[in-house]
Amino acid sequence: MYQSLRASSAPSLNLGGTNPSQVGLGVSVQGINVNMNQGSLQPTGRPYDLALDGRGYFIVAKGPIEGKINVNTDNFSISSENMETYFTRDGAFKLDPSGNLLSSNGYRIMGYKVKDLNENSQTGDLTLKDAITKANIEKDILKKLEADAKPYNEKIVKAQQEVDNIQTNLDAIKKELSLAEEELKKATTAKTNADNALTADPSNQTLKDAADKAQQAFDTASQKKTELDTKVGELGGKLSDANTALDNAKKDPTLQGINDKILDAQGKVNVAVKNVEKLDDFYDANSTNLAATHGELEALKIPETVNKGGELFRIQSFSVEKDGLIKAVLSDGSTTILGQVAMAAFNNEIGLEQVGQNMYIPSTNSGEAIVRTGKGMDPLKDNGKAYGDMIQGSLEMSNVDLAVQFTDMIIASRSFQANSKIITTGDEILQELVNLKR
Repeated sequence: MYQSLRASSAPSLNLGGTNPSQVGLGVSVQGINVNMNQGSLQPTGRPYDLALDGRGYFIVAKGPIEGKINVNTDNFSISSENMETYFTRDGAFKLDPSGNLLSSNGYRIMGYKVKDLNENSQTGDLTLKDAITKANIEKDILKKLEADAKPYNEKIVKAQQEVDNIQTNLDAIKKELSLAEEELKKATTAKTNADNALTADPSNQTLKDAADKAQQAFDTASQKKTELDTKVGELGGKLSDANTALDNAKKDPTLQGINDKILDAQGKVNVAVKNVEKLDDFYDANSTNLAATHGELEALKIPETVNKGGELFRIQSFSVEKDGLIKAVLSDGSTTILGQVAMAAFNNEIGLEQVGQNMYIPSTNSGEAIVRTGKGMDPLKDNGKAYGDMIQGSLEMSNVDLAVQFTDMIIASRSFQANSKIITTGDEILQELVNLKR
């Protein structure tokens, strides 16, 4: 509020311009802005405490335990149908009984899941002892097949016998071989005579009927294909029977239809695993092919144990890297990746709306959240350098500068005292003027 006593005038050829003459009630509040500058970092020693040294906010959410936040990999904006998303710089985190990483007020900390890109398709040498009766995947990529079955023996008892030309005719004999949980590695044939016992090599014999036609022949000389009906037991899911063809012509026969190789004569095989869901939780932290799942964010967990190759190992300690990668040291000495803490930033941080408990939500003037890219992102899209670092074992303190605030308070106090003296002095002058009239 003010009153103009004299308006301003523009400069002329002979005289310069004059400013307006106004009186008023002083200043008024133009606006209230939040100081979003970073505060100093205070070491705490707690492994669950994280401080942000630079630009960025933690992403916390409330919703279903399996809820996810979708990330647009073109502009790295986020959206979710069933998760309430908030942003904070308060890194005083904690764990719940299930191992979920939570904020101080119970909201879940969101981040990327990190995987090894090579684990979608890998090959490796397998050595198998004796015949196989069951298959057990103990690792995601290198499957260790264990079995303790004895060599498979099949006896063929002749119906009639002719000794001429050392030939054996079998009449009305039909034998079906079913391989369900066993692999045929060794076969021996025993032929019994009345007085003598003969041992024959099955690779040089054929089975045929009276019409001189074979129902099914194991004939390595003619290199015929033997049709097998293979049944695979379930591993975490149901799998129907598969008909496969075994090619005897090759030294290393292949099992056609599922892209896996069968044992060779030395009991070794190269296995190519494609589109197999990982059965354990171990991802080697030393791998050079780690990459985050950039399309979504999920709640981060620090469990007590990690499933590594079908065996549980206890987490001894964990650390958080500057880029948010969570690494855990297991009881066997190996190191695994548990995830990557996500960060977000805004074009106008001052425009964020406060909702209490050190949390913010975007407003129409702050702009949408821009999520930091995770590990393994294409260098052309990687925006990680525009964000701050995460410091484990520290917390960000208030950004209030006590020295400046005390100085301003003293100045305000002295100014008030000076103004009060002016009022007192003015009152005394008026009193003297009244006395002069008398």
